[in-house]
Amino acid sequence: MHDGKMAAVLDASDAHCEALPADTGGAGWTIVAGYAESPFGTCLVAECPRGLCHLSFEEAGAWDGLRHQWPHADVVRDDAAAAAWWAAIFAGPPARRLYVQGTAFQLKVWQALLAIPFGQSASYGHVAARIGKPAAARAVGSAVGCNPIGFLIPCHRVVCASGALGGYRWGPDRKRALRAWEQAALKANRTPGFNQEPRIRSSATGYP
Repeated sequence: MHDGKMAAVLDASDAHCEALPADTGGAGWTIVAGYAESPFGTCLVAECPRGLCHLSFEEAGAWDGLRHQWPHADVVRDDAAAAAWWAAIFAGPPARRLYVQGTAFQLKVWQALLAIPFGQSASYGHVAARIGKPAAARAVGSAVGCNPIGFLIPCHRVVCASGALGGYRWGPDRKRALRAWEQAALKANRTPGFNQEPRIRSSATGYP
């Protein structure tokens, strides 16, 4: 168990933070995971009993990395389920919660990313200021790079203070494509429903 880790359950309209040791390795869980095709390339999506817990784009060793993240869980591959999850993202607000685990600092950063409006940008420094750590822009960058649920937790909206694109775990071309897609959707008045800003509240109960 890693000291200082917590769990958080997020969704498009609300967010719950559980002050729990999070690194259980998925003992006793079945995690359903699969590959799906998206407009931005193949993605690996996984859902655990507490919610959607992983969304990454094409990268070497993604499946092995998922199993390493949940070493004690029964990881079952289901590409059809993954395709259905991805399709639901574009149909409106997702019914499934997002489950993330990390340090208290990482959770604050990921929650702050959810507050960046669709089609807009924030600098690493802006995110640092939003979480009350204005001198921690570099640490924010590290937390952004560890985001386990790409796209839905929109790390692609974070850029350098200069306006430069900045880094992206799944490559600069994909980051440009995601940002261009959002801009085009805004111009066409097709903002997807899942991009509502969340309300954040603490909770210690209510989830398995």
